[in-house]
Amino acid sequence: MLRPTNQPQEFDVALGGGNDSPSTNGATLGGMAAVLKNLKSASIDRRIASLPLALRYDRAGTNLLLKVLTEDQSWQVRRSAYWLLRQEADPRLNPVLNRYNPYHNFRCQQVITLVDVTAPSLSTKFVSQLAISSNSQFLAASSNFNIQVYDLTDCSLLHTIPDYGSIAITNDSKTLVSASGNYDSEVSLWDLATGQPQRSLLADHRGMGIDAIAISPNDQTIAISSSYQGKIKTYSLTSGKLANTHNGQSPLTMNPNGQNFISSSKEGNIKVWSLYSGTLLRTISNQEKEITSIAISPDGQILAAASWDGQIYLWRLMTSDLHNIIQAHSANLNPITTITISPDGNVLATGYHRGIVRLWDLHSGELLKDLSSCSSRISSLVFSADGKKLAIGTWEAKIYIWEIDEANLG
Repeated sequence: MLRPTNQPQEFDVALGGGNDSPSTNGATLGGMAAVLKNLKSASIDRRIASLPLALRYDRAGTNLLLKVLTEDQSWQVRRSAYWLLRQEADPRLNPVLNRYNPYHNFRCQQVITLVDVTAPSLSTKFVSQLAISSNSQFLAASSNFNIQVYDLTDCSLLHTIPDYGSIAITNDSKTLVSASGNYDSEVSLWDLATGQPQRSLLADHRGMGIDAIAISPNDQTIAISSSYQGKIKTYSLTSGKLANTHNGQSPLTMNPNGQNFISSSKEGNIKVWSLYSGTLLRTISNQEKEITSIAISPDGQILAAASWDGQIYLWRLMTSDLHNIIQAHSANLNPITTITISPDGNVLATGYHRGIVRLWDLHSGELLKDLSSCSSRISSLVFSADGKKLAIGTWEAKIYIWEIDEANLG
């Protein structure tokens, strides 16, 4: 909630002085009164939902968002106000936005070194994939020797699972799905909280050499990819029955809208498939540039594709129109190995072969911050559901946990 104050505010200067009261006429008074009432609510979600309404009232609304940015007691509410103000693209706001950029206070808070008790003879050990449960309680890490599940709140090891390869967590935060990438790979389901096996499924996928797993938002369908075979198969996660077989390969991801999933192809194109009918809805040409990683914004509107040349192509998923290209390449960093988008749809994180992670404004393509504490190739990136934490997996068998230091915002 906003802290009451009658003192001059720094945003008065940002907008040139003369702080407008958010009640300049009858129409504004009625609408802004409702916004102000919601901003006094104890509910964080209600306060966040009211913020876009303030922008209907021009300068008065902008002033109100600046007041929220500098005074609200919740970092989630302040962060939402920050992104709305960034999209205003008003240069007068830049001094305040620079000071209250939440990612200026994004710091490495924990480093996890994977414990190897099952394969001490391996000379090279690395993290291959990470997954965080939707309740932000569990972090699962797959390596080339086992899968380890951690409590994300304190990074303590909960249990070790005798499998490796591709992993995914169901959206109800109850089940871990794993599939080893060898020729005789098997898909296994594990209780995420206990690490106990539940069952194996998908007997006819043997010989695929699975390299990616994606689970539908309703936890009913699973898609598995074999780049070795150039095939993607979808199954019922409950019965294990094969639904469809497609020509495609990893990277592979589900659309949050629950209607389709996206894969790559050997030609470097992006394919959009209907999840239920199995039909190919459209093919997006990436000009024959090899795709290393893909991610979809939470609203299902923007598809981000990282290519081997170090550029990020942003596509409007419904129309296949190229929305923007982020020039993320660098002679010292190429190639991009993995990307992910924050749960609020505002931040794109890119990981590089030489151990650097960069954060970008997904809307403008502006670089927000370099995270450079890693000393080896970045293999996996995943945000927590609240967007407060970013887990970084590396080829040195370490996981770096970066977190917004909310106590020092601004």
